Amino acid sequence: MKNRFYNNGNFTGTTQVALIAVGTILLPGTLYIEIKPRWLAASLVLLGFSCIFVGAFSARAQLSGLRVFGKPDWKKAKETYNDQERVKNDSHEGTQNSNR
Repeated sequence: MKNRFYNNGNFTGTTQVALIAVGTILLPGTLYIEIKPRWLAASLVLLGFSCIFVGAFSARAQLSGLRVFGKPDWKKAKETYNDQERVKNDSHEGTQNSNR
């Protein structure tokens, strides 16, 4: 699935860089600029850490070949096994009914 922000189950490189940049700007910005409600300053610092964390680890996941978004390969394989079992069960039930 292709989108502007993610491609093939991962963030695009531009999105990863943008997340890291936003987080890097938020951290020093909230620490050096005095924001009166302390809860707002603390939440902006946490938001900055979160942006950096998501951007950096999505890049690592992409290098490892992991998919953050989308259906994993093992779930696709599991669905094919379930479909095959349903077909076998349906055909097996049909032979039992004809023997009666």
